[in-house]
Amino acid sequence: MLHPEDPWGLGLLTLEDEQAARAIGEDDPAVKTGTCTHELVPMQLIRAG
Repeated sequence: MLHPEDPWGLGLLTLEDEQAARAIGEDDPAVKTGTCTHELVPMQLIRAG
């Protein structure tokens, strides 16, 4: 979300391991140019039923 005072975004990925998620974040063009940063927050998937 591009808000002039507090821009943010959210991405949810299903991957095999944390290293795969880190690689995606570090390879993001906006992260590489310093336009934004990324933060990895592992979550557990819970399925109903």
